[in-house]
Amino acid sequence: MRTISWTKYSPLCCKRPRSFEVKTGDGLVSIVRLTKGAYRLGDPIEVNMEFGDLQCVRVTLKLQALETISPESEVKEETDTRCTTHDTKTIQCIHTKSTAVTLHIPLNVVNSFSTNIVLVRWQVHFDFVISHLRKSAEIVDAGLTSVSAKGLDCDWRPLETLNVSTLSWELPIRVVPTLPQYIATIAWQRTQTKDVV
Repeated sequence: MRTISWTKYSPLCCKRPRSFEVKTGDGLVSIVRLTKGAYRLGDPIEVNMEFGDLQCVRVTLKLQALETISPESEVKEETDTRCTTHDTKTIQCIHTKSTAVTLHIPLNVVNSFSTNIVLVRWQVHFDFVISHLRKSAEIVDAGLTSVSAKGLDCDWRPLETLNVSTLSWELPIRVVPTLPQYIATIAWQRTQTKDVV
């Protein structure tokens, strides 16, 4: 039997891919694709990334819930947003064209909502570690120490240092309530399979 909240949120959670370009002044870092615009409690968040012109060495994704209390209701003088990280994945992606990551929304958390006292919102926080070398070949050339007479064999050593910078980016997502039957299904599926990264 469908409840009112399920009927209201069901169209939000259907698959409508969303695509975002992450850029710096130097060029395209990544194209980030999400499979949906809103997620239910317990849903996996599938993030596909296709890397661009800049060489991305590592990317860290964090699923975060942000809680902001209105200044009128704040007991202390601080009105900072409280951030809780629920899932984290780090991908080493040097020489990688594209990758996919799955973050899981826990079942025992609160969904997105807003009242006159508190605002709870969700986001996926990205930390891209970007090399200042433009092409993968430049990284290989920088570590090259000698080439044989034939030109086929080479003595390659990893770089001792690599000049990098970090780009942080937040992608807001919407988390909506779920059905009790759905929670039972998710709990059973998670005991049957494990994510491998």
